[in-house]
Amino acid sequence: MDADGGNVRLVLPGITDTGILKWSPTGRVLAFVGTYRDAGGIWLLDVETSQVTRVWPSRAGFDWSPDGRQMVVLPWKSDGRGNREPIQPVIIDVPSEAGRG
Repeated sequence: MDADGGNVRLVLPGITDTGILKWSPTGRVLAFVGTYRDAGGIWLLDVETSQVTRVWPSRAGFDWSPDGRQMVVLPWKSDGRGNREPIQPVIIDVPSEAGRG
């Protein structure tokens, strides 16, 4: 939106239960944890094309590599009582069609 609050643009239509949000190092992709089309996970939103891509099938912590080509994901294990604990980190490649650009 503009600095005066006008021209508001919704960038995450259809997304619910959004958690962590992080810009990619290129500034073109917004990564977030949430639910889209009834599927939870880590998602990438290309802000130029509005393309949404799921890169991890469940809610988890994450961060970008400095060049934006990979992410480190920290999956959570639930104890069944609503408590979560992290398990081993995983490094994933970011799909090129996700707009690393």
